[in-house]
Amino acid sequence: MTKFDKEQIQKLAQLLKNAAYPIAFTGAGISTESGIPDFRSPGTGLWTQVDPEQISVGAMRTNPMQFYKDYALFVAPLENRKPNRGHEALAELTRRGLLKTVVTQNVDGLNQAGGSPRVLEVHGHVHTCRCQKCQREYPHEDMMEPVKKGELPYSICCNALLRTNVVLFGDAMSPNVDSAWQEAGKSDLVLAIGSSLTVYPASQIPFRGSRFALINRDLTGHESQAAVTIQGEIGEILEELLQQLD
Repeated sequence: MTKFDKEQIQKLAQLLKNAAYPIAFTGAGISTESGIPDFRSPGTGLWTQVDPEQISVGAMRTNPMQFYKDYALFVAPLENRKPNRGHEALAELTRRGLLKTVVTQNVDGLNQAGGSPRVLEVHGHVHTCRCQKCQREYPHEDMMEPVKKGELPYSICCNALLRTNVVLFGDAMSPNVDSAWQEAGKSDLVLAIGSSLTVYPASQIPFRGSRFALINRDLTGHESQAAVTIQGEIGEILEELLQQLD
């Protein structure tokens, strides 16, 4: 059981009740309870296992075989994961009319699997891939099966390389970034959950709202700007928030 400030949760519950257009902004921290490591934790973060420069458009073009090997390491922790109580709590807040949208930096699809009906994925997703020539989409498994055999993945339609629908380093921004920016601009309360708020430009989205709350295991350096800061295990905090709203 994590100790956290229940007075801050009570304050957040009141802010949510009074908010006209609340949204959530989720980062990797909300999915750690599902067994998916975050990116930057010492020793366990994904970027300690894979060089982020290898998950890039440049690497895909210059050394595709190595890129796909590194990409396979990147997505392996996401396979067969289930939504946790944090994802489910956000879906329940939406059902109660206390959240309008979930904006996520995550590519794992667990916000949707947890029941959230409106999710904007600003960094793409691992559900599908696409032909680099004609952009026809295929299941993500169609790309990963040959990669796991040590082969390059080619499309049936054009015999061109398949590529992930995850936004890579060096890619153009997803159109969902603009949509998320607009949502945050309408929001009078953004719940920033499980994000270090360091990956630009998505990290700026919570600051577009008229106020934001921080829910995270670790400090982010933005606590002085937040209306509420709650530090601890995210699923536990969100469950307590639901209880305060009952």
